[in-house]
Amino acid sequence: MRDGKQLVLTAKNAKQVAALITAGGQVVLVRSLRTIVYIMPDDVVRAPGTAHLADCPDCEHGSDGGEPCLKCDGTGTVVWHACPGCGDLGWQYTEGRVRMACRACRMDWSADHPGWLAQRLPAAMAVAG
Repeated sequence: MRDGKQLVLTAKNAKQVAALITAGGQVVLVRSLRTIVYIMPDDVVRAPGTAHLADCPDCEHGSDGGEPCLKCDGTGTVVWHACPGCGDLGWQYTEGRVRMACRACRMDWSADHPGWLAQRLPAAMAVAG
C-alpha cells in the first residue's frame, strides 16, 4: 500500500521482477517503510551500505559439532553489517537495541532501513550445506 492505496503489479513490472529473481536478485518488502528494496544479482550489498563477509568464527563450514551453527545459520559465512551511510563497521546499538548509530558519520537508523536490509548473503551463499 502507498498512501492508503493498493499497489498494483502490472504485467510489465511482473516481468521485470521475475527476471531479477530468476537472475539471482532479491526483492525485500519493508512494511514499516512501505517500500520494496531490489537487490541486484551481482550485489552482495547495495552501496553505500557495504557489509563485510567473513568465515564464521564459531564453526567449521557451517557445522558446530554436527549441528548447524546458530551464528551463521549453517552457511559457514557471517555478515558483519556496516553503516548504510558511510560503510564503516564502527556502529553501536542505541535505544535498547532498537536503533543503531554510526560512530564515524553519526548516522542513525533502524533495522528496517533499506541500506541495512540490503546487507545480506547472496542467495547462492545463503543455502546451508
